[in-house]
Amino acid sequence: MGNETILYYVTQDKILGDCNVLPELLAKRAGRKKIWQKERLPFFMVEQDNLTIYTILIPTKEKKWKPEKLLRLMQNTQETWQNDFAKRQIVLQQDIAAILHWEKEEIPDTFLLLSDKILGLQKKDFDSVVLLLGNVVFPEVQMRYFIEVMQPFFSRINHLSILYATDEEEQERWQDVVEEYAEAFYFEYGLMTQILGTKGKIGQRTLFLDYGYAGEIPLRMMRAGDIYLDVAAAGKKEMLLKRKCAEVSYLSPLKYLDTTVKSGYDKLVHLCK
Repeated sequence: MGNETILYYVTQDKILGDCNVLPELLAKRAGRKKIWQKERLPFFMVEQDNLTIYTILIPTKEKKWKPEKLLRLMQNTQETWQNDFAKRQIVLQQDIAAILHWEKEEIPDTFLLLSDKILGLQKKDFDSVVLLLGNVVFPEVQMRYFIEVMQPFFSRINHLSILYATDEEEQERWQDVVEEYAEAFYFEYGLMTQILGTKGKIGQRTLFLDYGYAGEIPLRMMRAGDIYLDVAAAGKKEMLLKRKCAEVSYLSPLKYLDTTVKSGYDKLVHLCK
């Protein structure tokens, strides 16, 4: 896989913190120097792990954005590097998505890519997995996602539990799909699978892999040291886990992006001093 380019639109205070004052270098990139030039948003670039992340900062405390104006500024800013890369993936922070009245209909490819990287960075092994299927993507697609991401880890996994919550009229079809893949996991990888189990046997350290699960999070299955990877990046789940299972590590593509760009911003500010 080559270098991936991500445009990450995020509120300014999310990156700058309480200071919320743009450094001179970034301030120069915003606005317009001449009357005929297009107004743009401030941005900076971070390169890490075969990723090029352009972080575009949007001030929200001082302005109540109209969606049309914000979209125009976003397009103006993108034109700055439109010749630098042919393919790019766009990620919106949840606050920005709310301003634009934009809702995810499926898990973005970017989130799947970043989830793969997050798992690759885990230094401690896990020997069991709880797969929580969402209902915004067909179950067959989610199972293929799961195989693609988890195949390098199958040899060390002893237990797999699969949970899903869907509409009643879809229940039978989902059951058939999950059972079909559970059988394939056993014959191809020797992996025993429990379906719909919330009290099943799990290992010493468990990975909870959530593709947008709509049911109740299985808190009773969780123990200190477990990992919860929220591929769909639902912020409410992070808050719930902080309250109920603080010793479980919550990870998500958006959290990974935030950490990466904050680190890049801090290095940029340090170099400019």
